Amino acid sequence: MAISPPSDLVLDVAKAADPEKLKVAAAKLQSIATHSGGNTPVGTPGFGATYDGLSGSPSGYGYGSSVADVRVGMHNRTEIVGQLTPNQKFEALVLQQFIETMMPDDAEEVFGQGTAGSIWKSMMAEQIGRQVVRSGGVGIADMLTRSTALRHG
Repeated sequence: MAISPPSDLVLDVAKAADPEKLKVAAAKLQSIATHSGGNTPVGTPGFGATYDGLSGSPSGYGYGSSVADVRVGMHNRTEIVGQLTPNQKFEALVLQQFIETMMPDDAEEVFGQGTAGSIWKSMMAEQIGRQVVRSGGVGIADMLTRSTALRHG
C-alpha cells in the first residue's frame, strides 16, 4: 500500500520555478528585509502609525514611492492596525466559520489538494474574518461588550 501525501502548493511552485529566478527573488526579498531597517514606524496623517516598506521615511501616504513599497507598507499596516479585543477575536472566529462554509469545496486549483489545501482555505477564511472585524464587523463584538458592561455595571 503506497502513501501519497498531499502536495504543498507553495513548495510545488518553488520547485517548478526557474532556479536562477528563484535565487534573484530570494535576493530581492533579503535586500528588502535588510534595507528596511526593521520597519521603523512613520506617522502619517489620517492613517496613524504606518510602516514604510523600504525607505523608513514619509512619502506620499507613508509607504514609499514604488509599487513594491506601497504593497509592503499596506501589508504592514493591516498587520499592526489595532489589536483585536477578546470580543472582536470571538466575532472574527464566528465570521471565519461562516466564511469557510461559503467557500467552494471544489477549488483545489486555488487552495491545493488534501490537508494543505484545507489549511490554506481555513487560513484565508480566518484572515477575511479578521479584516471584516477590523473594518467594523457585523456587531457581535459590540453586542458582547454591551452585555458584559451591563452585567458588571
